[in-house]
Amino acid sequence: MHWQVKDRRQKNILTPVGSITFTRTRFINKETGETAYLLDRMLGLEPHARISDGGKAGMLEAAAQDSYEKAGGYFWRTLPGKRQ
Repeated sequence: MHWQVKDRRQKNILTPVGSITFTRTRFINKETGETAYLLDRMLGLEPHARISDGGKAGMLEAAAQDSYEKAGGYFWRTLPGKRQ
């Protein structure tokens, strides 16, 4: 395929060790017009994902020990730019 750089954007993912922010490159296939974040494909990230599988597991574990509301609130507050 003939992939070329289209643009770069930041992405935030909540993980068991906290929020991770990274810059990823979106590519466009000049033959088909398809666009893709090839890094997302390599890492197995779903489109629009905000929480890693490990982050989801951590939320479930916290919810098992406390209420779902408290567990979800804790993880929501750790995302950058989110209200406290």
